[in-house]
Amino acid sequence: MSLAGYIPMFEAVELTGYTDGRLRQLLRAGLLKGKKVAPRLWMIDEKAAKRLVIERNKQRSKSA
Repeated sequence: MSLAGYIPMFEAVELTGYTDGRLRQLLRAGLLKGKKVAPRLWMIDEKAAKRLVIERNKQRSKSA
């Protein structure tokens, strides 16, 4: 399994500002791309995580 372009959960938490629990919810719902590499270890698609940040910023600027 290739993990190029994927980042560990802790990096995705730092990048997005979401908790690891919220990121796992998004992964299970299919709203965030990632790979489960062990029973409690997800690797998150870096581009998908960056898109989350962009969408979050758009929503914040609309409500401001």
